[in-house]
Amino acid sequence: PTEHTLEEIARDYEPNWMTSVEVLDDDTFIGAENSYNLFTARKNSEATTEEDRARLEVIGGFHLGDLVIGFRHGSLVMRQPDSEAASVRTLLFATNSGVLGVVASLSPEQFDFFNKLQQGMRRVVKGVGGLLHEQWRSFSNERKTTEARGFIDGDLIEVFGDLRYAQQQEVVKGMDISVEDATKRIEALFLAIH
Repeated sequence: PTEHTLEEIARDYEPNWMTSVEVLDDDTFIGAENSYNLFTARKNSEATTEEDRARLEVIGGFHLGDLVIGFRHGSLVMRQPDSEAASVRTLLFATNSGVLGVVASLSPEQFDFFNKLQQGMRRVVKGVGGLLHEQWRSFSNERKTTEARGFIDGDLIEVFGDLRYAQQQEVVKGMDISVEDATKRIEALFLAIH
């Protein structure tokens, strides 16, 4: 007979009413909570004290606006093993309203590029009813509100293709990239994850 045990290796000391959680890698986890937010936490395996190694550090937060009821590693598309898309790790999620979504793990270079593009999109695309994009995507629950971090809003990035050329130029202004090259990078990522 096999004996199974459950052992705590690290803890997030911020109280959340969790609706789902998933392991991203050995030290990184993603969670969803009942105020329609996603967050990521990392275990500090390199810490010098046992106390610090046992503490999860929240490294990202994002208001999704829907209640996530489950995560599953996988993809919505068939991937060729030797393609660039195979290197993008994806996690699917489902919500109680029937939405299927994708969380993609980006390289630091990809994250930096898309974060700058997201900032440009926020300058150009105005929110509905005067609500700023930053306000809508801020992690917010009954205890705290913090600016979104560690996540890129794919829905906002996808709007880039719908903008007029002059607006697209305004978005990439200061990024040292052409509209055409930005469009290619967006399309390549979306082909990899959709």
